[in-house]
Amino acid sequence: TVAAPLLMRRGTTLGFSGARLQRAVRYRLNALPTRSRLKKLNPTLNSMCRKGCGEPETLPHILCHPKCGELKGFWIHRHDRIVDLVYNFFVKYRKADVNVSRELPCGGYKPDIVLSKKELAIVLDVAVTWETEHSLYTRYSEKKNKYGTPACSKQLNETLNELNETRGTRKVVVVPLVFGARGGYFAPTDSETRQVSELMTPRFRLKTSLNLGAQIAVETSAKY
Repeated sequence: TVAAPLLMRRGTTLGFSGARLQRAVRYRLNALPTRSRLKKLNPTLNSMCRKGCGEPETLPHILCHPKCGELKGFWIHRHDRIVDLVYNFFVKYRKADVNVSRELPCGGYKPDIVLSKKELAIVLDVAVTWETEHSLYTRYSEKKNKYGTPACSKQLNETLNELNETRGTRKVVVVPLVFGARGGYFAPTDSETRQVSELMTPRFRLKTSLNLGAQIAVETSAKY
């Protein structure tokens, strides 16, 4: 399921004020003056991306299109800000016997965050995409398929055994953290939430970390 967009929640401006808040609302409504939108008002205008990638310039394209390489730095910055926040949140609320690893190289895999203990490893990988229920679910499924393979499980166990000087095979659970560029996120299943929470202290709330990550996604995107 898709959580409610943060800009639509009552009683919060997400740190915006004045003109920035107005821009954020227009951004949420997909009403910013991209070239494609301006062309609807004036058909003589050029609707193609000003970065020269050959695609129409729409808001989803600017914020999330993988083929527009000129925007790669912005996407990495947005992604890394979310990973920083989520990683620090898990470090703060983990149980004493749980290790938290960031960007753990596992052969051909490099998950953003891994929670691990003797018998269990949870892969948490962040993605930001344009926000529709279909697109969020698609990215969620892609992450599940990428890290949920026997090959990834084997590589991850070998890396964790070497890192922690342990032996054995952990059960690997993949919990994608998929955020929408306009402030929503794809909510993990009850089973995923329960498995993550079992490794954390009683004060931990997965939903809190997701809300904070979604706030960064929309703040960074709206201010771009």
